[in-house]
Amino acid sequence: LQKRLEMKRIFIIISLLFSVNTFADSTSEINEYTSVIAENLCNRGDANSCNSLGTSYAIGEGVKTDNFKAKQLFEKACDLGSLKGCSNLGVFYFEGKGLRQDYLKAKELFEKACDGEDASSCNRLGVLYAEGQGVEQNYFKAKKLFGRACDLGSQSGCEVYKAFNKQGIK
Repeated sequence: LQKRLEMKRIFIIISLLFSVNTFADSTSEINEYTSVIAENLCNRGDANSCNSLGTSYAIGEGVKTDNFKAKQLFEKACDLGSLKGCSNLGVFYFEGKGLRQDYLKAKELFEKACDGEDASSCNRLGVLYAEGQGVEQNYFKAKKLFGRACDLGSQSGCEVYKAFNKQGIK
């Protein structure tokens, strides 16, 4: 019973990873004027501008919320090499935001960004493995991914990694 309660605690922590700061780089301050500049830069191939503008459309910051436009911008950012863009697109697939929910596609995008050392993507990939969403449930692999996120500077990754250690997951 104690072990089951501790695993429940781990899943609560994991759930918080997705509820807090869902989008990478969601602190950008884009208003109507700067959104025009970001769009021009994105059209010229600036991946970070595409991601920032996509985030703005996703959360309705400085522009009207438009999940379809946000998805297009995250795709472009990812294609241009933005790890945050790949991660944000992965969140759209994970949540089924404006498109059909697809854990396998989310996994692919999180893997790409995690391989590029994006801590939030390593956390998100860990969530998929811990919960068995789109992949076979694997606590060992989840723990390893949370450990990697921790090594990359994610405090939440460190917390989940510690919780797995307390459970004796090797």
